[in-house]
Formats: sequence, C-alpha cells, structure tokens
Amino acid sequence: SGALDRLLLQCLDPFFWYIGWHFFRGKDARRSLGAGKFLAVAGFEQITNTTKAIFKFYPRSIGTFFLGTVFVDGAVESLLSISITFYTVVLGFKATGVAILLLLVLIFSTFGAFLMYFLTRRMDPMKLYKIIIVLMMIMNFASFMGLTRPSQKNMAYLIASIFGIFVGFYYPLSRIIYAMIVPRGQEAELSGFFRYCTQVLAWLPPLTFTVINEKGYDFAFGAISVNGFMFIGLVIFMFMKPWNQCLEDAKVNKMVRENIIEDKVDDEAGVSDESFHNNE
Repeated sequence: SGALDRLLLQCLDPFFWYIGWHFFRGKDARRSLGAGKFLAVAGFEQITNTTKAIFKFYPRSIGTFFLGTVFVDGAVESLLSISITFYTVVLGFKATGVAILLLLVLIFSTFGAFLMYFLTRRMDPMKLYKIIIVLMMIMNFASFMGLTRPSQKNMAYLIASIFGIFVGFYYPLSRIIYAMIVPRGQEAELSGFFRYCTQVLAWLPPLTFTVINEKGYDFAFGAISVNGFMFIGLVIFMFMKPWNQCLEDAKVNKMVRENIIEDKVDDEAGVSDESFHNNE
C-alpha cells in the first residue's frame, strides 16, 4: 500500500543520507570568486555571460542545438502523457492496459538504444537525429489519426512498441550529440544548460493539447499538435554547421575569457591563453 511505501522510504532515507555524507568528501574549489564580486549574484552573472558567449562563439553548433532541443525535447517529454490520455479516452484503456503499454515502451526502448549504438558508428549522429525526429512525427500522425475506436486496442500495443524503439533511440542519441559538441572545459556548467533546455518547454505541448480539446476539436488534432513543436525544432537543427565542423569547434574553449569566475584549471580543460588568441 501507499502507507507501507512511505514507511519503507522513511526507514531507508537515514541510511542513504549517511552513506552520502560519509563518501562525499571535501574537495578544493575549482574556481575562485573574482575581485569585487558577490556570491549571491555571481551565479546569475555567470549564466548571463555564458549564454552570451554561447551565441557569440558557437551560434551554429551547440547554441543552435540548445535552441532546437527546447522544442523537440519539450514535445517528446509530453508525448507519453498525451498518448496515455488519448488511449484512455478514445480507445477505452483501463489501468491494466495502460500499464502494459508503458511496459512495452520500456522493454522496446532497449532495442532502440542498441539500434542507435549500431547506427551511430556508421552514420553522422546529427543526420540520424533528424531522421528519428521525422519518423516520430510520422508515427504520431499515423497513430493518432488511425486509432479511432476501442476495437483497435491491439494496434495500440504495436504503436507503443514502435514508440519504445524510437524513444530508446532518441534520448541516448541527443545526449551523445551534446557530449560530443560541448566546448572542452565547460561540460559541467553546460550540462545544466542542456538539462534546462530539455525541460523548459515541456509544459506547453500538453497545454496546447488541452486547449484544443476544450475548444471541442477532435482528440486526434490535439495530440497531433505535438508535431508542430517537433517541426520547429527540426527546422532550427537545419541551421547547424556540418557535424565535422561542430566537432572542431568543441575542441577549443573560446568561452573561458567570458567567465566572471576565474578558472583555476585552464590547463586541465585544454584551454590556454595562446590557444584562445589563436582562435579569436
């Protein structure tokens, strides 16, 4: 029951808290606060300066990738909740049926991940990324327009399996692309930017779906509206540099001089004054 779950969690929390406290040892600060700077505002200034630097030095590589991710990831994140609502209302799925659908998505996502691993060793990852987005858009349109009555439940299980493959392909591929084109020495900071981009617009596709349904339109039209966000992201990705140029841009961190917090480990990050000036 729910009460038993809560009790178990309360019992385990102190144990894992102790483990974390015991093994997370102290570590010297990676950076020091610049002269005349205040800790309360330094983080906000750093985020502002980093954002400016991304679009100054990497506008058509990781900058464009971040912008496109806002729309595509927001759509993909919302697909599962929208699909469950659609299957419940239109196809009459109950809790057991929904659980089976989710299980199929989970199982077949592993096949998608293996397929992604196989193909990325032979093809341009960014081209694969665009292809999987297009395939997801086609699947969304076909499934939401084609599934219209409860007698098609078996087809829904097939769609869930295909969706699982696409999800298993999409998520690791997007993370691999980010990891390969992030400027050296900025991995930790820009990981937060990337995480933010994947979540910041996740509320809008479900809201659009709800508004369309509340206006009295067919559920399928509301569900297909997710494709609009994916299409916007796809168009943005078209403006990225060729993949090899994105990889070359990531080798040298041109952003280091834009940081308001002095970096103590430029050599470790692969950035030096000479390399910076040579790439200005």
